[in-house]
Amino acid sequence: MRPLGTGMIRHFVIIDGQPVAKGRARSTRSGMHYTPAKTRNWESMASLVLNRAIGSQCYNVPLKMEVTAYFQRPQRLMRKSSSPNRIHHTVKPDADNILKAVSDALVKAHVVTDDCIINWQMCVKYYCAKDVAPHVAVHLSSWEDEIERRK
Repeated sequence: MRPLGTGMIRHFVIIDGQPVAKGRARSTRSGMHYTPAKTRNWESMASLVLNRAIGSQCYNVPLKMEVTAYFQRPQRLMRKSSSPNRIHHTVKPDADNILKAVSDALVKAHVVTDDCIINWQMCVKYYCAKDVAPHVAVHLSSWEDEIERRK
């Protein structure tokens, strides 16, 4: 475990594939609770990517997390008249559910001890530029990095 105040943390990771939001927990008739398969599969894949990129650091310091989710463009935005650049994504899934899925993937990858140490988070959603594949960009940094930048 990394103790508090031992240097700056900066990681930038790209998770390829369509972003998936954290699905609502489901219940069976017998009272068992489970996470939907689509969410479970994405979190497992994302945790592998995060673990390979960052390693099992198991940070235990206040962190900032910025997530940019790039979704596949729908057919209506693939026309020649549509902008070739990224376009804001203003429909479901909600940004907070994307943040939950990424936070849970960080915990599964043993990058953070608990997602409660991420005390500042931001998520922006876009449709991809016409020549870009869907993906999620995750930027993780420490507050010490912010203090150094403001000096």
